[in-house]
Amino acid sequence: MPQFSLEDVIPLHLATVTFPDPHPLSGQTGEVFAFALRHETGLLLYETGIGRENERLDNYYQVVHRPIEAELEAHGHHIDDV
Repeated sequence: MPQFSLEDVIPLHLATVTFPDPHPLSGQTGEVFAFALRHETGLLLYETGIGRENERLDNYYQVVHRPIEAELEAHGHHIDDV
């Protein structure tokens, strides 16, 4: 069984949201992450993000999206590595 270290887990900040009324965190912001895992067979992506192109969701949570390509590149990877 392969061994992994914390350095193998890459958090990818994909969005920032602002919680609306009547959410318990109303007015506060939160970050949405996906995670990539460096593996001997390549880069594995576990995407837990908020998604894109949902106008209702984007407006309700005032979503500020960040490109996954830029997040991967910030960690020395490319989308084709996935």
